[in-house]
Amino acid sequence: MTLVSPPIIEPGSTLTFIATPEHDLCRLDSFIAQHIPNHSRTFFKGLINGSYVTVNNQVVAKSSRPIKTDDKITVTFPVPPKKDISNLITDDLGIEIVADLEHFMIINKPAGLLVHPPSSKSTDITLSDWLVARFHELENVGYSDRPGIVHRLDRATSGIMVVPKNSWSHLQFGTMFRTRTIHKTYMALVRKHPERTGKIDYHITRHPAHKNRMMHSREEGRVSLTNYKVKEYLQNSTLVEAKPVSGRTHQIRVHFAAIGHALIGDPIYGSKSKFIKRQALHAQSISFELLGTTYEFSCSIPDDFEKLIERARTSDM
Repeated sequence: MTLVSPPIIEPGSTLTFIATPEHDLCRLDSFIAQHIPNHSRTFFKGLINGSYVTVNNQVVAKSSRPIKTDDKITVTFPVPPKKDISNLITDDLGIEIVADLEHFMIINKPAGLLVHPPSSKSTDITLSDWLVARFHELENVGYSDRPGIVHRLDRATSGIMVVPKNSWSHLQFGTMFRTRTIHKTYMALVRKHPERTGKIDYHITRHPAHKNRMMHSREEGRVSLTNYKVKEYLQNSTLVEAKPVSGRTHQIRVHFAAIGHALIGDPIYGSKSKFIKRQALHAQSISFELLGTTYEFSCSIPDDFEKLIERARTSDM
């Protein structure tokens, strides 16, 4: 069966929708996210704040505006400014190429590196910038504001990522992530001692007051599932192997905090640590099937995380 994916929406495109009765009183940003699944509700909230969305030909300022039957909603995708990065990327930025095959690359992203710009105003150098600077053919793969990118890791999370090398593979990997046929394994150091195995199935939704924070819920938000098992009990912390079934923003961090075992060093869902400058989370392996071949790739835990584990074996965190 041929894999398909929602069409890529290029910057500069304009899409229009007419609200039907089942959408009465739906939030504007939620309505748009339901009709354009390529992006998150937060992305569309940013477009609304930037005056890129109209309702009945009038610019709307509030993402929470309720819509009504027969409202005409028009969304314009802005064209991001081009960054001149030719003289800024002078080394490998700590990125390791794990494998380079015909249709994709596997890379090991260091902690501290953004995957793609969070907004059109961002000037930080990103993984996407590095990819285009090193492999010019990736400039036309995927979205023009994040070429070469089909999934992401948090800035402070290290580990393995897949990079499609052409438009065909970008569509295939995009669909595999949505249908959960790509399997990822993370290593995390969490506080205290959870059960040896378990599953965490809280829903995950945006925090109503903090736009960069997620929260767990029994009913609100999107269904989310993380399976885990303990790799090693340490002094007063635990090294766990986590396998997220869904792929929600901050999922592993939110889920472990929800059960009382926040990640060491997580400044949002736990607390900072004097022994590591980020949350102790590393994407260790990824596996999938493409064109009848099963692939599995892994990368080792980075030095800062390894040193943290060694210290945690004999000291309190």
